[in-house]
Amino acid sequence: MGKFRERREARMQEASRRAAEELTAMTGGDPKERILEAASRLFAEQGLEAVSLRSVTTEAGVNIAAVNYYFGSKAALLQAMTQHFFLAVNREQLDRLDALASSMPGPTVRDLLTAYATPIFAIFDSPRGREWVQALMMVRSAMLSTPGASVMEGEGGAEVTSRYYEALRRALPQLPPDELWWRFERMHGLLMANQGRRAVQDQQKDRTGRNERAWLITFLAGAIEAAATDGEEHTVQ
Repeated sequence: MGKFRERREARMQEASRRAAEELTAMTGGDPKERILEAASRLFAEQGLEAVSLRSVTTEAGVNIAAVNYYFGSKAALLQAMTQHFFLAVNREQLDRLDALASSMPGPTVRDLLTAYATPIFAIFDSPRGREWVQALMMVRSAMLSTPGASVMEGEGGAEVTSRYYEALRRALPQLPPDELWWRFERMHGLLMANQGRRAVQDQQKDRTGRNERAWLITFLAGAIEAAATDGEEHTVQ
């Protein structure tokens, strides 16, 4: 029975692959990109629960086989949406980190947080920022309730996450690694939550909003640089 199921799944996967290739050949475009764009529009307009994979395929002009081939499930599509949204952000975050690497005696925590946060600020202010934010906030909510899902890894990418964490460790060698990682995750969460709130309330037009991002960096830097809990310090060997 197990081998029969495996063969059936293999045939279905092969059929989905062929359908995706045929669609690419017919349209001359990238079906995966079209699916992601369509999903972001629908999720922003209707909400996660109201949008089915079939409605996404209709909006994107593809068949269900293409969605199954590229993503396999609605949860996988949500994860891919998050990563797609952050591709440009991740590239700029890494470029800014590379630029800081040459500074002596080394970047401060505030330098690192500014480099990490500035590309996020920029994309939330982009022409499609509000649409993306509304979809992204719903994706974050769904992922946070999914066991084993890594919101930070989806939004930051493995390379961005690991390189900024290591840079923070070098800047704060006295902090235990586990506590520093915990602070780094919460820093990212607060940063994203603040941007989502600003986008929904359109606070970019407010007088206070012009200073809020600088205040946020100051607040987050102070939280990350605070002494280790219970006075326990750690020295990197």
